[in-house]
Amino acid sequence: MSIAALPDGSAQLLLSYGTDGARYHCARGWDGAWTAWGRLAGYDGAPTFSGPALAITGSPDGAAHAVAVGLDGRIWYDVRRPDGSWTPFSRIPGPNGRDPFPAGQVRITALRDGSTHVTAISAGWTGRPAAWSAACWWAHQHAAGAANTRSHNSTDASSLA
Repeated sequence: MSIAALPDGSAQLLLSYGTDGARYHCARGWDGAWTAWGRLAGYDGAPTFSGPALAITGSPDGAAHAVAVGLDGRIWYDVRRPDGSWTPFSRIPGPNGRDPFPAGQVRITALRDGSTHVTAISAGWTGRPAAWSAACWWAHQHAAGAANTRSHNSTDASSLA
């Protein structure tokens, strides 16, 4: 489960995965009222999304940015716009263009300029824990409804051990 506060005093809540294996979302308005839980679509047209980890953050423009690790081991990203609509899933490439980065855990935070920072942890490449981070400007572009502009800087933090 992950929760994010937004500038207007509302909150976005992602439920890890329901008993049906799907990802769910609800929101708490600034007035304290909660929306009903809604099941979120998956990537590539799938009706649901399942995986081992997810995270959400709120950005200054009122969008909520979500990342999740799919059953395929890839890191996926989508945005809940301030109007309540969701962007389609996008895959975030791993460090140095490696895809997928076999993530087990993932976190995201939004910065004041509207960009996001994603960090993932894995034991996939060397048998030792490894970390990878990406600063993603394209998060803001998705939320604003702009063209599908993407750029990212990634850093392979190598071994944490």
